[in-house]
Amino acid sequence: MQPGKISVGEAVSWVAGGWKIFIASPGTWLLIGLVDLLISSAIQFVPFIGMLLAFMVAPIFTAGLLYAAREIEAGREIRLDYLFQGFREPGRMGPLLGLGGIYIGSMVAIVVVCVLVLVLTGATADLGRDAAGAAGLLDSQALYILLVVLIAIALFLPVLMALYYAIPLVMFHRSPIWAALGSSLTACLRNFLPLLVFGLVLLVPLLVLALILGAIVGLFLALFTATASSAVAGGVLAVVLGMLLMFLVSIPLVTILTGMNFCSYRSVYKDYPEDRGTGMAV
Repeated sequence: MQPGKISVGEAVSWVAGGWKIFIASPGTWLLIGLVDLLISSAIQFVPFIGMLLAFMVAPIFTAGLLYAAREIEAGREIRLDYLFQGFREPGRMGPLLGLGGIYIGSMVAIVVVCVLVLVLTGATADLGRDAAGAAGLLDSQALYILLVVLIAIALFLPVLMALYYAIPLVMFHRSPIWAALGSSLTACLRNFLPLLVFGLVLLVPLLVLALILGAIVGLFLALFTATASSAVAGGVLAVVLGMLLMFLVSIPLVTILTGMNFCSYRSVYKDYPEDRGTGMAV
């Protein structure tokens, strides 16, 4: 699959497109989002490997969400079991798990590189000496932190671009892992400006939402620490309620963002053959 080149205006339209996909069947989407988040949260409680396992299977559930979005776009009804479509479609689960493994390996490699940079530049020794000799964050510490952050971003960005369209390419086109990663990276580089504008447009409501949630959690914290018999107990209760609120907000947010991501994929990969009997590309 060869990615096309899109305009900035088309990229901005993905926001409305994602909302349109969600509003076409909001009740089912909310149920799908709830089950997805519950499963993802439960997997993380698996002893020792929970977090790794959650990252491994995440592409499979993402593929299911994208499949549901595609069914909506085709004018068909969606069902809860579409969340598990990545497990059912022949030849999809293995490559999708492979994408999860590549993500985990990439994150480990980025961390290792950042640690090596700190060690080879002598930053770890300087940080230890500064911490022992002064309180607060010194200028040298801030520079080292900035260096590590910039390196991490520079390494993570191509990983993110390679994975962005890889999941739908594997799911809808049976693309081999490396072909999907290469095509996704090419698509993101070719459409870097539209994708950047889309990200910035999406960032505004997400920041507003984050500020509102932060203010509500802060209000919980102030209220419960002032009224509870124990300040610690009040703080714990406020944090728990805040986490519950964020979980509830995440349910529609995950599904709406899925619709936007599908619109993004559909714009970049406009023409593909389709098996109308199954709704899957061939």
